Amino acid sequence: MSDTSTWLLLAGVAMIFVTAKLVMHVKPPAQRDPGVERRRGRVRNEMVEIVEVMLPQVPRDVILHDLAQTRNVERTIDRLLVRVNRNEFAERPPFQAKPAASKAKAETLLDRYNVSLDEQEQAFASGWKDSRQERETQLRAQRQSMILKARQAALKKSE
Repeated sequence: MSDTSTWLLLAGVAMIFVTAKLVMHVKPPAQRDPGVERRRGRVRNEMVEIVEVMLPQVPRDVILHDLAQTRNVERTIDRLLVRVNRNEFAERPPFQAKPAASKAKAETLLDRYNVSLDEQEQAFASGWKDSRQERETQLRAQRQSMILKARQAALKKSE
């Protein structure tokens, strides 16, 4: 009798364990549905990216504002789809680089860092210099040398 009752007890404990595991199963954070995000706090980037992929014509700040109100991706998409159907968002033009601030002439690195092509490469010793003036002079020489080497490499590459 004790042998069968032991097996029944073990089977009962195993069934209770399996049942409890199935009932109390909580998905890890990586597997949770981002659309049902209910916790308080800031809007997650994953939520914004999902809406941006679905509705590329809607500006990001509008998506952020709506997600901050609803905290739900599906509800935000539904609300924004209604607005898209009413043509509240014009098609966004393709990205165009903004022209740089107008200057009198195009500035090159040689002009910006006061490097002339006539200067010979100066041999500079590595190591810490005692005075600040010597360190600044050494740094300028290194910078000029690097700019000239980069320019020579760019000229070789373009040929």
